[in-house]
Amino acid sequence: MKRRQVLGGMGAGVLVCLQPLPAWGQAWDQSGERLKEEQAQFEQLLAQHFEGRIPVEGNVSVNLPALAENGNSVALEVQADLPVGAARVVSIDVFAPMNPAPHIAQFLFGAGTGRAQVRTRMRLAADQTVRAVASFDNGRLMMGGAHIVVTEVACLDFLI
Repeated sequence: MKRRQVLGGMGAGVLVCLQPLPAWGQAWDQSGERLKEEQAQFEQLLAQHFEGRIPVEGNVSVNLPALAENGNSVALEVQADLPVGAARVVSIDVFAPMNPAPHIAQFLFGAGTGRAQVRTRMRLAADQTVRAVASFDNGRLMMGGAHIVVTEVACLDFLI
């Protein structure tokens, strides 16, 4: 290797390092827009699925890993914690608003169910907040959610 090649390579490296980086505020705005889009899609799903009834935040816990290396099989646990004297849980619906098919599943519970708890796996298409809505036999809705970061997305078969 010649001295001119080494100096040329070093000069190119310096030029690459001097490229302006995007402003942090710009990246934050893009992330904020994505969150607004996700929230709007979730509100639309709620309006369609629950006929305008709005769930109250609380008493439903959604457990997900904070980071999923692969979105093809992500562990999910949902549990509805009932206050004393509360009505019975009839169903739990799971939503992932950024998926091509955002209504992931509906789990129904009979009268003899002791605990409203579900463990399963699901596919995720992007970073998002997965939410679960528990429906009670008195018509009440309770909701909980958890955010997950997905490094390798799934659900690409809808794009083909």
